[in-house]
Amino acid sequence: MLRKLSRKLANMPQKEIQENLNNTKELLDSISKYFESLSSINVKPTKSPVPLPKDLPIIPIPFNQILNTIETSIYPNNLHWLHPMFFGYFPASTSWPSIQGSLVSKALSSVAFTTSSCPISTEIEKLVSNWLGQMLNLPNQFIYGKGEGGGLTYGSASEAVLTAMACARLKKNTVNPVAYTSNQSHFSIIKAAKVLGIPIRLIPGDRDNNGNYPLDPKKLVKQIEDDKEKGFTPIFICGCVGTTNVGAIDDLETIGKIAEKEDSWFHIDAAYAGSFAILPELRHILNGVELATTFNMNSSKMLLCGFDCSNMWIKDSSLLTNHLTQNADYMKKSNVIDYKDWQIPLGRNVKGLPLWMVIQQFGVEGIQKYLRNHIEAGKLMEKLVDEDKRLEIIARRSFGLVGFRVKGENELTDGVIQRLAENQEIFLLGSKSDGRSFIRFSPGSNPPDLSNVRKAFEIVKGYLDELTN
Repeated sequence: MLRKLSRKLANMPQKEIQENLNNTKELLDSISKYFESLSSINVKPTKSPVPLPKDLPIIPIPFNQILNTIETSIYPNNLHWLHPMFFGYFPASTSWPSIQGSLVSKALSSVAFTTSSCPISTEIEKLVSNWLGQMLNLPNQFIYGKGEGGGLTYGSASEAVLTAMACARLKKNTVNPVAYTSNQSHFSIIKAAKVLGIPIRLIPGDRDNNGNYPLDPKKLVKQIEDDKEKGFTPIFICGCVGTTNVGAIDDLETIGKIAEKEDSWFHIDAAYAGSFAILPELRHILNGVELATTFNMNSSKMLLCGFDCSNMWIKDSSLLTNHLTQNADYMKKSNVIDYKDWQIPLGRNVKGLPLWMVIQQFGVEGIQKYLRNHIEAGKLMEKLVDEDKRLEIIARRSFGLVGFRVKGENELTDGVIQRLAENQEIFLLGSKSDGRSFIRFSPGSNPPDLSNVRKAFEIVKGYLDELTN
Protein backbone atom coordinates (compact mmCIF):
# COMPACT_ATOMS: atom_id res chain seq x y z
CA MET A 1 0.00 0.00 0.00
CA LEU A 2 2.73 2.48 0.94
CA ARG A 3 4.60 1.73 -2.30
CA LYS A 4 1.56 2.52 -4.49
CA LEU A 5 0.78 5.71 -2.59
CA SER A 6 4.38 6.87 -2.78
CA ARG A 7 4.46 6.57 -6.59
CA LYS A 8 1.44 8.82 -6.90
CA LEU A 9 2.76 11.65 -4.74
CA ALA A 10 4.85 13.61 -7.20
CA ASN A 11 6.29 11.33 -9.86
CA MET A 12 9.33 10.84 -7.68
CA PRO A 13 12.40 9.04 -9.01
CA GLN A 14 12.44 5.37 -8.04
CA LYS A 15 15.37 5.91 -5.67
CA GLU A 16 13.50 8.62 -3.79
CA ILE A 17 10.35 6.49 -3.64
CA GLN A 18 12.30 3.63 -2.09
CA GLU A 19 14.02 5.95 0.36
CA ASN A 20 10.70 7.37 1.60
CA LEU A 21 9.23 3.90 1.85
CA ASN A 22 12.21 2.68 3.89
CA ASN A 23 12.00 5.74 6.15
CA THR A 24 8.31 5.14 6.80
CA LYS A 25 8.95 1.50 7.62
CA GLU A 26 11.69 2.56 10.05
CA LEU A 27 9.29 5.00 11.70
CA LEU A 28 6.61 2.31 12.09
CA ASP A 29 9.21 -0.01 13.61
CA SER A 30 10.18 2.77 16.00
CA ILE A 31 6.56 3.32 17.03
CA SER A 32 6.16 -0.41 17.63
CA LYS A 33 9.25 -0.46 19.84
CA TYR A 34 7.92 2.57 21.72
CA PHE A 35 4.69 0.71 22.47
CA GLU A 36 6.67 -2.32 23.65
CA SER A 37 8.86 -0.16 25.90
CA LEU A 38 6.04 1.45 27.85
CA SER A 39 5.90 -1.15 30.61
CA SER A 40 9.61 -0.68 31.33
CA ILE A 41 9.73 3.15 31.54
CA ASN A 42 8.15 5.73 33.82
CA VAL A 43 4.75 7.09 32.85
CA LYS A 44 5.85 10.70 33.40
CA PRO A 45 8.45 12.60 31.37
CA THR A 46 11.99 12.64 32.66
CA LYS A 47 13.24 16.01 31.44
CA SER A 48 11.98 19.59 31.32
CA PRO A 49 12.15 21.48 29.06
CA VAL A 50 12.21 19.07 26.13
CA PRO A 51 15.73 19.13 24.56
CA LEU A 52 14.69 19.55 20.91
CA PRO A 53 17.07 21.08 18.34
CA LYS A 54 16.34 24.82 18.18
CA ASP A 55 18.09 25.84 14.96
CA LEU A 56 15.91 26.33 11.87
CA PRO A 57 16.88 23.71 9.22
CA ILE A 58 18.18 25.45 6.09
CA ILE A 59 19.02 22.24 4.26
CA PRO A 60 17.25 18.88 4.64
CA ILE A 61 18.15 16.94 7.77
CA PRO A 62 18.87 13.22 7.23
CA PHE A 63 15.95 11.05 8.26
CA ASN A 64 18.04 8.93 10.61
CA GLN A 65 18.91 12.10 12.53
CA ILE A 66 15.24 13.08 12.77
CA LEU A 67 14.32 9.58 13.92
CA ASN A 68 17.04 9.74 16.55
CA THR A 69 15.51 12.98 17.87
CA ILE A 70 12.11 11.29 18.04
CA GLU A 71 13.52 8.36 19.99
CA THR A 72 15.78 10.34 22.33
CA SER A 73 13.80 13.56 22.85
CA ILE A 74 10.14 13.08 21.92
CA TYR A 75 9.28 9.63 23.27
CA PRO A 76 11.08 10.01 26.63
CA ASN A 77 9.80 13.53 27.30
CA ASN A 78 6.10 12.98 26.89
CA LEU A 79 3.42 12.01 29.38
CA HIS A 80 2.68 8.46 28.22
CA TRP A 81 -1.09 8.17 27.85
CA LEU A 82 -0.84 4.53 26.76
CA HIS A 83 1.33 3.54 29.74
CA PRO A 84 -0.05 0.72 31.93
CA MET A 85 0.26 3.02 34.99
CA PHE A 86 -1.66 5.91 33.40
CA PHE A 87 -4.88 6.36 35.40
CA GLY A 88 -5.64 10.05 34.84
CA TYR A 89 -8.22 12.02 32.88
CA PHE A 90 -10.01 9.57 30.56
CA PRO A 91 -8.49 7.00 28.19
CA ALA A 92 -7.13 8.17 24.85
CA SER A 93 -7.06 4.60 23.63
CA THR A 94 -5.52 4.00 20.26
CA SER A 95 -4.70 0.93 18.18
CA TRP A 96 -2.82 -0.11 15.07
CA PRO A 97 -6.04 -0.11 13.00
CA SER A 98 -6.64 3.52 13.99
CA ILE A 99 -3.06 4.47 13.09
CA GLN A 100 -3.51 2.71 9.75
CA GLY A 101 -6.70 4.67 9.09
CA SER A 102 -4.97 7.96 9.90
CA LEU A 103 -2.12 7.03 7.56
CA VAL A 104 -4.50 6.42 4.67
CA SER A 105 -6.35 9.67 5.40
CA LYS A 106 -3.10 11.64 5.27
CA ALA A 107 -2.04 9.83 2.12
CA LEU A 108 -5.29 10.75 0.36
CA SER A 109 -4.67 14.39 1.35
CA SER A 110 -8.29 15.21 0.52
CA VAL A 111 -10.14 18.28 1.75
CA ALA A 112 -13.58 16.76 2.17
CA PHE A 113 -15.85 19.81 2.27
CA THR A 114 -18.25 18.46 -0.38
CA THR A 115 -19.12 15.06 -1.74
CA SER A 116 -17.68 16.03 -5.12
CA SER A 117 -14.37 17.08 -3.51
CA CYS A 118 -14.01 13.73 -1.73
CA PRO A 119 -16.71 11.16 -2.54
CA ILE A 120 -15.16 8.44 -0.38
CA SER A 121 -15.32 10.61 2.74
CA THR A 122 -19.09 10.93 2.46
CA GLU A 123 -19.49 7.19 1.91
CA ILE A 124 -17.26 6.28 4.85
CA GLU A 125 -18.97 8.79 7.17
CA LYS A 126 -22.39 7.40 6.33
CA LEU A 127 -21.14 3.85 6.78
CA VAL A 128 -19.35 4.25 10.13
CA SER A 129 -22.13 6.45 11.55
CA ASN A 130 -24.67 3.77 10.69
CA TRP A 131 -22.43 0.96 11.94
CA LEU A 132 -21.87 2.70 15.25
CA GLY A 133 -25.54 3.68 15.42
CA GLN A 134 -26.49 0.01 15.01
CA MET A 135 -23.99 -0.99 17.70
CA LEU A 136 -25.59 1.56 20.05
CA ASN A 137 -29.11 0.59 18.96
CA LEU A 138 -29.92 4.23 18.17
CA PRO A 139 -33.43 5.07 16.94
CA ASN A 140 -34.04 5.31 13.21
CA GLN A 141 -34.08 9.11 13.07
CA PHE A 142 -30.29 9.04 13.56
CA ILE A 143 -29.62 6.41 10.88
CA TYR A 144 -28.89 7.36 7.27
CA GLY A 145 -31.56 5.98 4.96
CA LYS A 146 -34.06 5.32 7.76
CA GLY A 147 -34.86 8.83 8.98
CA GLU A 148 -34.17 12.50 8.37
CA GLY A 149 -30.90 12.58 10.27
CA GLY A 150 -27.50 10.95 10.35
CA GLY A 151 -24.08 11.17 11.95
CA LEU A 152 -20.71 12.79 11.43
CA THR A 153 -17.21 12.43 12.87
CA TYR A 154 -16.00 15.62 14.54
CA GLY A 155 -12.64 16.35 16.09
CA SER A 156 -13.90 16.50 19.67
CA ALA A 157 -17.01 16.71 21.83
CA SER A 158 -16.18 20.40 22.30
CA GLU A 159 -16.53 20.95 18.54
CA ALA A 160 -19.74 18.92 18.44
CA VAL A 161 -21.46 20.81 21.27
CA LEU A 162 -20.36 24.17 19.85
CA THR A 163 -21.89 23.23 16.50
CA ALA A 164 -25.13 22.04 18.11
CA MET A 165 -25.46 25.09 20.34
CA ALA A 166 -24.72 27.49 17.47
CA CYS A 167 -27.49 25.93 15.39
CA ALA A 168 -29.86 25.98 18.36
CA ARG A 169 -29.30 29.71 18.67
CA LEU A 170 -29.71 30.33 14.93
CA LYS A 171 -32.89 28.22 14.88
CA LYS A 172 -34.57 30.24 17.63
CA ASN A 173 -33.15 33.62 16.55
CA THR A 174 -34.20 35.20 19.84
CA VAL A 175 -32.85 38.30 21.56
CA ASN A 176 -32.46 36.70 25.00
CA PRO A 177 -31.42 33.05 24.58
CA VAL A 178 -30.45 30.90 27.55
CA ALA A 179 -28.95 27.42 27.83
CA TYR A 180 -29.01 24.82 30.61
CA THR A 181 -26.82 21.97 31.78
CA SER A 182 -25.74 20.26 34.98
CA ASN A 183 -23.09 21.72 37.27
CA GLN A 184 -21.35 18.36 36.76
CA SER A 185 -21.04 18.96 32.99
CA HIS A 186 -17.75 19.35 31.20
CA PHE A 187 -16.54 22.94 30.94
CA SER A 188 -16.53 22.68 27.14
CA ILE A 189 -20.31 23.16 27.27
CA ILE A 190 -19.87 26.32 29.32
CA LYS A 191 -17.12 27.43 26.95
CA ALA A 192 -19.39 26.95 23.91
CA ALA A 193 -22.06 29.13 25.52
CA LYS A 194 -19.46 31.77 26.34
CA VAL A 195 -18.11 31.82 22.77
CA LEU A 196 -21.65 32.19 21.41
CA GLY A 197 -22.64 34.86 23.94
CA ILE A 198 -25.37 32.71 25.48
CA PRO A 199 -26.04 32.82 29.24
CA ILE A 200 -25.92 29.30 30.66
CA ARG A 201 -27.50 28.05 33.88
CA LEU A 202 -25.72 25.29 35.80
CA ILE A 203 -28.42 23.20 37.42
CA PRO A 204 -27.32 21.38 40.59
CA GLY A 205 -26.44 17.73 40.24
CA ASP A 206 -26.54 16.66 43.88
CA ARG A 207 -25.54 13.24 45.17
CA ASP A 208 -28.55 10.92 45.34
CA ASN A 209 -29.10 7.76 47.37
CA ASN A 210 -27.44 5.67 44.66
CA GLY A 211 -24.21 7.68 44.73
CA ASN A 212 -25.01 9.33 41.41
CA TYR A 213 -24.94 13.09 40.74
CA PRO A 214 -27.78 13.62 38.23
CA LEU A 215 -29.15 16.98 37.18
CA ASP A 216 -32.26 17.74 39.26
CA PRO A 217 -35.20 18.01 36.80
CA LYS A 218 -37.35 19.93 39.30
CA LYS A 219 -34.65 22.57 39.71
CA LEU A 220 -34.31 22.71 35.92
CA VAL A 221 -38.04 23.41 35.52
CA LYS A 222 -37.92 26.05 38.27
CA GLN A 223 -34.93 27.79 36.63
CA ILE A 224 -36.65 27.75 33.23
CA GLU A 225 -39.80 29.30 34.72
CA ASP A 226 -37.76 32.01 36.45
CA ASP A 227 -35.88 32.79 33.24
CA LYS A 228 -39.03 32.97 31.12
CA GLU A 229 -40.54 35.44 33.57
CA LYS A 230 -37.44 37.60 33.03
CA GLY A 231 -37.84 37.50 29.24
CA PHE A 232 -35.35 34.73 28.41
CA THR A 233 -36.04 32.01 25.84
CA PRO A 234 -34.72 28.50 26.58
CA ILE A 235 -32.93 27.34 23.43
CA PHE A 236 -30.58 24.56 24.54
CA ILE A 237 -30.68 21.90 27.25
CA CYS A 238 -27.81 19.44 27.68
CA GLY A 239 -28.09 16.11 29.46
CA CYS A 240 -25.01 14.10 30.38
CA VAL A 241 -24.05 10.43 30.45
CA GLY A 242 -20.80 9.88 32.36
CA THR A 243 -19.51 13.31 33.40
CA THR A 244 -15.77 13.83 33.63
CA ASN A 245 -15.39 14.43 37.35
CA VAL A 246 -17.66 11.81 38.92
CA GLY A 247 -19.29 9.96 36.01
CA ALA A 248 -22.76 11.36 36.67
CA ILE A 249 -25.65 10.07 34.55
CA ASP A 250 -28.69 12.29 34.02
CA ASP A 251 -32.31 11.20 33.64
CA LEU A 252 -32.43 11.68 29.87
CA GLU A 253 -36.09 10.77 29.49
CA THR A 254 -37.29 13.38 31.97
CA ILE A 255 -34.94 16.10 30.71
CA GLY A 256 -35.86 15.28 27.11
CA LYS A 257 -39.56 15.76 27.85
CA ILE A 258 -38.82 19.11 29.48
CA ALA A 259 -36.87 20.18 26.39
CA GLU A 260 -39.71 18.98 24.17
CA LYS A 261 -42.25 21.02 26.13
CA GLU A 262 -40.07 24.13 25.80
CA ASP A 263 -39.36 23.49 22.10
CA SER A 264 -35.69 23.59 23.09
CA TRP A 265 -32.75 21.82 21.45
CA PHE A 266 -31.92 18.72 23.53
CA HIS A 267 -28.27 17.68 23.30
CA ILE A 268 -26.82 14.61 25.01
CA ASP A 269 -23.13 14.70 25.94
CA ALA A 270 -22.00 11.10 26.40
CA ALA A 271 -18.36 11.73 25.49
CA TYR A 272 -16.96 9.11 27.90
CA ALA A 273 -19.77 6.74 28.72
CA GLY A 274 -21.74 6.58 25.48
CA SER A 275 -19.54 3.81 24.10
CA PHE A 276 -20.57 1.49 26.94
CA ALA A 277 -24.11 1.37 25.52
CA ILE A 278 -22.62 -0.96 22.89
CA LEU A 279 -22.86 -3.59 25.64
CA PRO A 280 -26.45 -4.94 25.68
CA GLU A 281 -26.43 -5.02 29.49
CA LEU A 282 -25.72 -1.26 29.56
CA ARG A 283 -27.89 0.00 26.70
CA HIS A 284 -30.30 1.45 29.30
CA ILE A 285 -27.89 4.33 29.98
CA LEU A 286 -29.14 5.85 26.71
CA ASN A 287 -32.83 5.50 27.52
CA GLY A 288 -34.29 8.80 26.35
CA VAL A 289 -31.91 9.25 23.43
CA GLU A 290 -34.96 9.06 21.15
CA LEU A 291 -35.91 12.52 22.48
CA ALA A 292 -32.53 14.06 21.63
CA THR A 293 -31.94 16.60 18.89
CA THR A 294 -28.25 15.71 18.90
CA PHE A 295 -26.26 12.98 20.64
CA ASN A 296 -22.47 12.94 20.98
CA MET A 297 -19.85 10.43 22.15
CA ASN A 298 -16.08 10.16 21.76
CA SER A 299 -14.67 7.19 19.89
CA SER A 300 -11.25 8.52 20.90
CA LYS A 301 -11.88 7.55 24.52
CA MET A 302 -13.28 4.03 24.56
CA LEU A 303 -13.33 2.81 20.94
CA LEU A 304 -9.58 2.54 20.30
CA CYS A 305 -9.52 5.36 17.74
CA GLY A 306 -7.14 7.74 19.47
CA PHE A 307 -7.58 11.49 19.51
CA ASP A 308 -9.21 13.15 17.63
CA CYS A 309 -12.40 11.21 16.89
CA SER A 310 -15.83 12.24 18.17
CA ASN A 311 -19.17 11.17 16.74
CA MET A 312 -22.39 13.19 16.74
CA TRP A 313 -25.78 12.23 15.40
CA ILE A 314 -28.65 14.61 14.62
CA LYS A 315 -32.31 13.66 14.29
CA ASP A 316 -32.88 15.95 11.30
CA SER A 317 -29.95 17.13 9.20
CA SER A 318 -31.83 20.26 8.11
CA LEU A 319 -31.35 21.59 11.65
CA LEU A 320 -27.67 21.88 10.72
CA THR A 321 -27.82 22.63 7.01
CA ASN A 322 -30.47 25.34 7.30
CA HIS A 323 -28.01 27.41 9.33
CA LEU A 324 -24.53 26.31 8.20
CA THR A 325 -24.90 26.09 4.42
CA GLN A 326 -22.71 28.54 2.53
CA ASN A 327 -21.57 28.34 -1.09
CA ALA A 328 -19.19 30.02 -3.51
CA ASP A 329 -19.00 30.29 -7.29
CA TYR A 330 -16.18 27.74 -7.41
CA MET A 331 -18.30 25.16 -5.53
CA LYS A 332 -21.00 23.33 -7.42
CA LYS A 333 -24.37 23.35 -5.68
CA SER A 334 -25.72 19.84 -5.26
CA ASN A 335 -28.51 17.83 -3.67
CA VAL A 336 -26.11 15.37 -2.04
CA ILE A 337 -24.61 15.57 1.46
CA ASP A 338 -21.90 18.20 1.78
CA TYR A 339 -20.33 17.97 5.22
CA LYS A 340 -19.17 21.60 5.15
CA ASP A 341 -22.86 22.25 5.91
CA TRP A 342 -22.79 19.99 8.98
CA GLN A 343 -19.88 21.69 10.75
CA ILE A 344 -18.40 25.11 11.49
CA PRO A 345 -15.06 24.64 9.62
CA LEU A 346 -15.11 24.43 5.84
CA GLY A 347 -12.67 21.58 5.36
CA ARG A 348 -12.05 18.23 6.95
CA ASN A 349 -9.94 15.18 6.23
CA VAL A 350 -11.40 11.70 5.85
CA LYS A 351 -12.11 11.60 9.58
CA GLY A 352 -14.09 8.37 9.53
CA LEU A 353 -11.19 6.21 8.33
CA PRO A 354 -9.69 5.35 11.76
CA LEU A 355 -13.08 4.23 13.08
CA TRP A 356 -13.77 2.35 9.84
CA MET A 357 -10.52 0.42 10.31
CA VAL A 358 -11.16 -0.22 14.01
CA ILE A 359 -14.67 -1.61 13.56
CA GLN A 360 -13.55 -3.93 10.77
CA GLN A 361 -10.45 -5.28 12.51
CA PHE A 362 -11.91 -5.63 16.02
CA GLY A 363 -15.53 -6.36 15.13
CA VAL A 364 -18.37 -5.74 17.55
CA GLU A 365 -17.27 -8.64 19.77
CA GLY A 366 -13.70 -7.36 20.06
CA ILE A 367 -14.89 -3.88 21.00
CA GLN A 368 -17.31 -5.30 23.57
CA LYS A 369 -14.48 -7.35 25.10
CA TYR A 370 -12.35 -4.22 25.41
CA LEU A 371 -15.19 -2.30 27.09
CA ARG A 372 -15.83 -5.12 29.57
CA ASN A 373 -12.11 -5.30 30.44
CA HIS A 374 -12.23 -1.59 31.24
CA ILE A 375 -15.22 -2.12 33.52
CA GLU A 376 -13.48 -5.02 35.28
CA ALA A 377 -10.54 -2.74 36.07
CA GLY A 378 -12.93 -0.26 37.67
CA LYS A 379 -14.69 -3.01 39.61
CA LEU A 380 -11.39 -4.24 41.01
CA MET A 381 -10.38 -0.78 42.23
CA GLU A 382 -13.83 -0.33 43.76
CA LYS A 383 -13.47 -3.68 45.58
CA LEU A 384 -10.00 -2.82 46.90
CA VAL A 385 -11.24 0.53 48.21
CA ASP A 386 -14.27 -1.08 49.88
CA GLU A 387 -12.00 -3.55 51.67
CA ASP A 388 -9.93 -0.77 53.27
CA LYS A 389 -12.02 0.70 56.09
CA ARG A 390 -10.02 3.95 56.00
CA LEU A 391 -11.34 4.74 52.52
CA GLU A 392 -14.71 5.55 50.99
CA ILE A 393 -16.16 5.78 47.48
CA ILE A 394 -17.21 9.37 46.75
CA ALA A 395 -19.50 8.55 43.82
CA ARG A 396 -21.05 5.45 42.34
CA ARG A 397 -18.55 3.64 40.13
CA SER A 398 -19.16 4.78 36.58
CA PHE A 399 -18.00 1.96 34.30
CA GLY A 400 -14.21 2.19 34.82
CA LEU A 401 -14.17 5.52 36.67
CA VAL A 402 -13.80 5.31 40.46
CA GLY A 403 -13.59 8.30 42.80
CA PHE A 404 -12.45 7.54 46.35
CA ARG A 405 -10.97 9.33 49.35
CA VAL A 406 -9.71 8.93 52.89
CA LYS A 407 -12.62 9.22 55.32
CA GLY A 408 -12.81 12.44 57.32
CA GLU A 409 -11.33 15.82 56.46
CA ASN A 410 -9.35 16.54 53.29
CA GLU A 411 -5.90 16.59 54.88
CA LEU A 412 -5.00 12.92 54.46
CA THR A 413 -6.50 12.69 50.96
CA ASP A 414 -4.60 15.82 49.91
CA GLY A 415 -1.42 14.31 51.34
CA VAL A 416 -1.84 11.16 49.25
CA ILE A 417 -2.61 13.24 46.14
CA GLN A 418 0.53 15.32 46.66
CA ARG A 419 2.70 12.22 46.92
CA LEU A 420 1.11 10.73 43.82
CA ALA A 421 1.97 13.91 41.91
CA GLU A 422 5.64 13.50 42.87
CA ASN A 423 5.82 9.82 41.87
CA GLN A 424 7.20 9.30 38.34
CA GLU A 425 5.92 5.72 38.17
CA ILE A 426 2.19 6.46 38.31
CA PHE A 427 -0.18 9.04 36.86
CA LEU A 428 -3.19 9.28 39.16
CA LEU A 429 -4.87 12.61 39.82
CA GLY A 430 -6.92 14.22 42.54
CA SER A 431 -10.08 16.27 42.24
CA LYS A 432 -12.84 17.81 44.36
CA SER A 433 -16.58 17.32 44.68
CA ASP A 434 -18.77 19.26 47.11
CA GLY A 435 -15.58 20.61 48.67
CA ARG A 436 -14.24 17.13 49.36
CA SER A 437 -10.91 16.06 47.92
CA PHE A 438 -10.81 12.67 46.24
CA ILE A 439 -8.56 10.46 44.12
CA ARG A 440 -9.94 9.99 40.62
CA PHE A 441 -9.05 6.60 39.12
CA SER A 442 -9.66 5.96 35.42
CA PRO A 443 -7.95 2.98 33.73
CA GLY A 444 -6.17 4.23 30.65
CA SER A 445 -4.10 1.52 28.97
CA ASN A 446 -5.56 -0.74 26.33
CA PRO A 447 -6.42 -3.24 27.52
CA PRO A 448 -6.06 -2.44 31.24
CA ASP A 449 -4.02 -4.98 33.20
CA LEU A 450 -5.57 -5.89 36.56
CA SER A 451 -2.13 -6.39 38.12
CA ASN A 452 -1.42 -2.70 37.50
CA VAL A 453 -4.72 -1.76 39.15
CA ARG A 454 -3.54 -3.63 42.26
CA LYS A 455 -0.15 -1.94 41.99
CA ALA A 456 -1.81 1.48 41.83
CA PHE A 457 -3.87 0.71 44.92
CA GLU A 458 -0.80 -0.51 46.81
CA ILE A 459 0.95 2.79 46.04
CA VAL A 460 -2.04 4.73 47.41
CA LYS A 461 -2.24 2.46 50.43
CA GLY A 462 1.49 2.85 51.08
CA TYR A 463 1.25 6.64 51.10
CA LEU A 464 -1.72 6.49 53.46
CA ASP A 465 0.24 4.20 55.78
CA GLU A 466 3.11 6.74 55.81
CA LEU A 467 0.74 9.58 56.67
CA THR A 468 -1.08 7.75 59.46
CA ASN A 469 1.85 6.01 61.18
